Amino acid sequence: MTAHPKTILPGSLAVEAATAMDAGQLSQMLVVDEAGLLLGALHMHDLLAAKVL
Repeated sequence: MTAHPKTILPGSLAVEAATAMDAGQLSQMLVVDEAGLLLGALHMHDLLAAKVL
């Protein structure tokens, strides 16, 4: 488990998530609200399946 995982807000664009994942060499990011509460997880496969990438 990572002490300080990379996160993204739910209203972020898919291209922002993909760029952040690429820059950090990540395959997934946690989705959190403004208070930092976990809402879900976004995996690179989700972006590929949605044909965003």
